[in-house]
Amino acid sequence: MARHKMFGTCKICGAYGQLSFEHVPPEKAFNNGRFHYMATLEQVSRLEVADIDFTSPGSGFRKKQGGIGFHSLCVKCNNTTGRWYASSFIDWAHQSMAILLKANGQPTLNYPTYFFPLRVIKQIVAMFFSIKLDVFREEEPELVKFVLDRERKFLDDRYKIYCYYNIQGHKRYIGNNFMGEFGSSGIIHLSELSFPPFGFVMTIDSKKPDDRLTDISHFANFEYNRWIDYYQKFAVLPTYMPFVPADYRTKEEIQSAIDRSKSNRGRTEVTG
Repeated sequence: MARHKMFGTCKICGAYGQLSFEHVPPEKAFNNGRFHYMATLEQVSRLEVADIDFTSPGSGFRKKQGGIGFHSLCVKCNNTTGRWYASSFIDWAHQSMAILLKANGQPTLNYPTYFFPLRVIKQIVAMFFSIKLDVFREEEPELVKFVLDRERKFLDDRYKIYCYYNIQGHKRYIGNNFMGEFGSSGIIHLSELSFPPFGFVMTIDSKKPDDRLTDISHFANFEYNRWIDYYQKFAVLPTYMPFVPADYRTKEEIQSAIDRSKSNRGRTEVTG
């Protein structure tokens, strides 16, 4: 079924016009089926999140047919970034999924993969643009230049891209979030995107949010046409809480926390 035409501002170049539908991740990176996704943040704002069983597939979620994506990029940026970067990311995703399948979801060794690292990390940054607020391109012009110039190498140390394997839990699309107490030196500014076989975290001027994450920022140090053999070993982390960044608790850990919360609430009501 044809999608309705959408108009707005491209999240990468800033041009106003017709927006194309951007699959995030690319459609051929396993993003072409039917998926469950959280309808809105309204339930969270009304503090109804405790009534949703995030550990059960589909609970509190709606179905999305044809892959997950957004009307976020102009036709030119969509086509250009797709032509330059998407196929390399897709190849890496398929190699990584094969590793997970062969290892029954529990890889413990360093496994060889072969891809163009600069193209891969540029695709990852482009995907983050799609889930970010419109003002992100104005706040971080360095990343705009990085994505729109295919030959441009290196990321400023302010930016870190982390990776993990993800095959359990819900898809996570968190464009902008903060962890820690405001006003403290430990505040973390991060975004997160998880879609099997990967999860990615981007931080800006922040420390690593979880020691199990692998820093892949160095992918930006290679030439555009540099193809490498990369021996990767990523942690396999679940994402059962779709709105909580860097939360990799298991079903059992989440249920235990819920039970403790209910128990404490019951004691408060009795004593109050």
